[in-house]
Amino acid sequence: MNWISQKKLFILIVFTLAFAFAQSQEAKPKPFKLKLGYSSNQIYNGRADTLAVPYMTGSFKYLNKSGLYAKTSISYLTSSYAQRIDLIGLGIGYQKLLNDRFLVAGSFDKNFYNSKSLSVSSEILGNLGASFYYLNDFIDLGTSLGAIFTTGKSDVSVNFDFSHDFSFADDQWSIEPTANVNFSTRHYSEIYSNSRKNKTSNSGNVVRGSDVTTIQTIDADKLSLMNYEFSLPINYYGKGFGVFISPAYSIAQNPSVLVTTTTSTRTSGGNGQPQTSTSSISSVEKIQNYFYIEIGINFKF
Repeated sequence: MNWISQKKLFILIVFTLAFAFAQSQEAKPKPFKLKLGYSSNQIYNGRADTLAVPYMTGSFKYLNKSGLYAKTSISYLTSSYAQRIDLIGLGIGYQKLLNDRFLVAGSFDKNFYNSKSLSVSSEILGNLGASFYYLNDFIDLGTSLGAIFTTGKSDVSVNFDFSHDFSFADDQWSIEPTANVNFSTRHYSEIYSNSRKNKTSNSGNVVRGSDVTTIQTIDADKLSLMNYEFSLPINYYGKGFGVFISPAYSIAQNPSVLVTTTTSTRTSGGNGQPQTSTSSISSVEKIQNYFYIEIGINFKF
């Protein structure tokens, strides 16, 4: 069975389960949430690998009435070049709505990526974040602050989002146009650029002979505008379950300046002594805009 057939089968199964599950639900508090979804690519801060990284993801969340929650997820890579479990995530957090206007939240998430993952965020081990939202009848305003822990130096991020929810059909349907502005430092990107060439893929990037290549991102510790993102989440809320589709468009900003240094060692001459040479070239990161989509279903019980 090829990966396209697997995707179609997955979507068929989860939608069938949704309607079967809904028939047995009663009106009662539902602290558990199971989410099954498919995303066409992994976009992080407006960046993606040259190879698409589509995921089928299952996640499970428990939300206590106090506001404390715990969650876990597993993402399966469904690309044409590889099929495997690519990411396992764990998280804990707290969220609280104050006076029906202010939502505050804090979270810690831990990521376990496959060593061969081509997701541009695969060198991120976890993040600690805090979010603040002001909810009103016109436009919801939010900001998030994050400390991002990588396999090397840590990063910081600042995000702003603006949204408004339109509900109709007795609140069974909603459309929520959303705009995000994302700022971040770039150590995670520099680390990924250096590890990418050692990851097995069909891209042809391998290390040959005794050449050693390193890539440095200039001003990686500078907080920079990374991208604008616009999305249009559409939700249907059934009895104990929901269906969602969220198309998104990401506009990358501020390409990095990269310095690629290659150190070559060769044995030459009659004495057979190794000769080492070093060369460096500067380049500008190639950025582009991305359209991607997430679809899926969730259950509450």
